[in-house]
Amino acid sequence: MKKLLCTAACLAAFSFPAQAQEMNLKPYIGFDLQRSVYDYNDNYGIGGGLALDGDAILEDSFDGFNIHVGNRFHKNFGAELGYFRTKEESKSIAAGATVGPGTVATAAFRTDVKVQGVTLDGLGYLPLGEKEQFELIGTAGVSWSNTNLH
Repeated sequence: MKKLLCTAACLAAFSFPAQAQEMNLKPYIGFDLQRSVYDYNDNYGIGGGLALDGDAILEDSFDGFNIHVGNRFHKNFGAELGYFRTKEESKSIAAGATVGPGTVATAAFRTDVKVQGVTLDGLGYLPLGEKEQFELIGTAGVSWSNTNLH
């Protein structure tokens, strides 16, 4: 999947119509700090009529970073490729704690979770004002993420 997204970004970067008067190459690199909050709203069946509640056993707040590279090809269009990763967060569950509907932990345990992924976005720019000193920026894209749980 990573190779597919990288290939798509390269193709987008080099296949834009070559109209010299309209083509503007304005590459950039960015770095963001992020906080992601997840809501595990499903119970996960573990067999025998038992289920685990994701909110009870998994941490739901993650701090991380996002690094992205992009290029503005035209006054109104650009593309961006990004990578994000969170810090591994842990949650400790005590023996006897309710961990799902009718399910109780028989022993204490801990879960560790981290999330990482890549994004590919198309950007649209709409200049505003007489001298175009402001602009609205819209994005649409795809994201692939992987959650490591242990």
